[in-house]
Amino acid sequence: MTLTKVQKELVSIAAAVVALSITATALATEVAIVVQRDRQFQSKIVNISVGDTVRFTNEDPFVHQLYARSSSFSFSSEAQPRGKVLSVPFPVAGTFEIRCEIHPKMLVTVNVR
Repeated sequence: MTLTKVQKELVSIAAAVVALSITATALATEVAIVVQRDRQFQSKIVNISVGDTVRFTNEDPFVHQLYARSSSFSFSSEAQPRGKVLSVPFPVAGTFEIRCEIHPKMLVTVNVR
């Protein structure tokens, strides 16, 4: 069977789409959701893999401002009003304490393996 030029191009395009799909699947990361309610994190410990993201959702009527400080990974968020979602990717392994600048008793530990 002989393929026409158009058929050969379609086969090449199909192969490229399959390759991109496999690559996208390999690069996909997980998302863990942590809800902020009653001036606390509803989860106390979150276990994720390197490259995963934690999505912090503020269901409090209060503003929160989240941060983590360590030698290998740090972040500090803007003010996070009610309904605001903050997505934080964790690019390195380790154990990180996430706190709120405004409510210092708030704590969630993120274990990244």
